[in-house]
Amino acid sequence: MVPGVGQRCESTGTTNKRLARKILEMRRAEIVEGRYVNLVKSQAPNLRDFCRQYLKSRTDLSPNTRKRYECSERNLLKFFETSLLSDITETRIEVYKQSQLGAGVRAAGVNRNLSFLRLVLKKARRERHIAQNPLNDSELFMNERKERLQARPFHSGGGAKAVVCSEGLSQAPNSASGRNGAAGWKRSPTSTME
Repeated sequence: MVPGVGQRCESTGTTNKRLARKILEMRRAEIVEGRYVNLVKSQAPNLRDFCRQYLKSRTDLSPNTRKRYECSERNLLKFFETSLLSDITETRIEVYKQSQLGAGVRAAGVNRNLSFLRLVLKKARRERHIAQNPLNDSELFMNERKERLQARPFHSGGGAKAVVCSEGLSQAPNSASGRNGAAGWKRSPTSTME
């Protein structure tokens, strides 16, 4: 019997009484040291209550970060509503991602919400409300690079014209990676700075 958790029955897989006692002592040592991962509290709170508790406990957040987390909380609660923390699994997270993408949310927005959920579930794991955090693995996060726009050259495609910017720097077409570390930019001899 573990205080605050209750009783847990587990087979030792042996008929040898001496070996069974040894396994029991190993389990007790793991519990005392906090290494036994399957030990959770019997009543997991719902996500709504635990998110509010998490945000109240974080007094070190800047106002903008707090607003960002509150926005992520609203977005997560639209999908998970009154789900218990123990009901949030990798499968439910995948369904959440697909529903967000179907609603037109970009990968970066989904990842921001999942980052907040990961923080909340990390705290729930430390408080033994859940056995493991399904977001520990970064494979559930989306690849944002596919959506990002690639920079286009400044010229319109005709000839070998150089483009001059307001500071007198020019870039020749297709010279985005200069050899001297200047990324293709050089002083224009014809421009004057006044």
